[in-house]
Amino acid sequence: MPSKQEAVILAIQNALAAHPALVMREEVLPQECPPEGLINILDEDAVEVGYQLGSKVREWQRGIELEIVVFSLDVNELPDLIDAASTTAVELLMTGDYGDLITSIQIGAPQGADDIPMSDAVYLRGASIPATLFFETSDNPMETYT
Repeated sequence: MPSKQEAVILAIQNALAAHPALVMREEVLPQECPPEGLINILDEDAVEVGYQLGSKVREWQRGIELEIVVFSLDVNELPDLIDAASTTAVELLMTGDYGDLITSIQIGAPQGADDIPMSDAVYLRGASIPATLFFETSDNPMETYT
């Protein structure tokens, strides 16, 4: 059974699985962009932000970044494609069914990516969307018990 921290990221991957783009996690970008585009989930370590006295509930936040890349031979379509891919990814994040894993998600403003380390970069457009996941647990997800 995955830890609460791992379960949170797996839930994000599951929510994004409905996106038409290839969804990856913490992977090196492939040499070529798939025709449907791709989303790479980059996650940070969780940070404890609070503790509820008496209930032993710990409040955590964890940053993630969605690297989104789209491909089109018609470079004039690229701005619309990256906007659509980004909007769909945010909608999937905000409407995902996380059960009791995530209490809230805060989405940041997308940032354009000018330098995409893939072949045929002229036919690619990228964006990075930061997000912060908030969750609660009664234990410290950074500690491992043996």
